[in-house]
Amino acid sequence: MYVGLLHAKSDVVGQASSRWSDAEVWRRECQLRCRPRHPAAAQNYE
Repeated sequence: MYVGLLHAKSDVVGQASSRWSDAEVWRRECQLRCRPRHPAAAQNYE
């Protein structure tokens, strides 16, 4: 039973990390797309 709980916990952590990385990739793509169009706005974030 303990092994089952440990496995379930690792699955939840894996899902959370994959969701975070997806959001990080989306954020980086947005920055790359927005920088050429709005260079002044991009400088404010850095």
